[in-house]
Amino acid sequence: MQIGLRHYACETVDWLQARLAAGDCTRTFLARELCVQEDWRNAKGAPCLASARAVLPKLSLALGLPLRMLAVRVLEPDAENARRIATWYEKRGLIEEWFAALKVGTRIRDRRLDAADDLQRCLAFDATTACTVMSIERLARSAPETRAQDIVHPDELHVLAIHMDKPDHRRQRGPPNPNRTIAEFVVNTARLAGFIPAKRQPTPGTGKLREGYRILALFVEHHRVMRDYPNTKPTMLQ
Repeated sequence: MQIGLRHYACETVDWLQARLAAGDCTRTFLARELCVQEDWRNAKGAPCLASARAVLPKLSLALGLPLRMLAVRVLEPDAENARRIATWYEKRGLIEEWFAALKVGTRIRDRRLDAADDLQRCLAFDATTACTVMSIERLARSAPETRAQDIVHPDELHVLAIHMDKPDHRRQRGPPNPNRTIAEFVVNTARLAGFIPAKRQPTPGTGKLREGYRILALFVEHHRVMRDYPNTKPTMLQ
């Protein structure tokens, strides 16, 4: 089949005709499979999904078959699948909030990683951090009076209390609240990164909280080393 300046193999046309007739595939799935069928790749070796999506309407028009806009694969219309789809949409807000914490809190976009392997290694750490930051920030908004000791590790509470008791924090940012509740823990953690609570902004944002939590994690790690290995002497690298 010839469309414009591009010729499509008979195998590709037969495959696409069968998939369009079935109507059980999303446009993204069809575009990805079309790249595989025609071996469309860019300079980096990745599939040319944008070009494949753009040509799909022309192919469907030439074949005389509709290109259905499916958000998900077609499921059987029964009660079990209805409950499953409703559960997916219930989690949509939480998923979007997690992605916001991943992009804003961990600033993963600023890493500008091109290789998939590098991004996977980075996500192994940033995804966990984003989940922790999102959880305590969400809990501080929805249930601020929750006891911090029920949520946070005791070492984190102990180390944060030590740093909040330093004169610098008391003089520059006012006396900090004790870490009795999760809301107080969130505010004090962001104080490590320079956050100053005010009437207009009593709680920190995701970015400032993540920065403070990263500092707190380093402090906790140093505290554990000094506690668990009290007699270890530092050595000079030759």
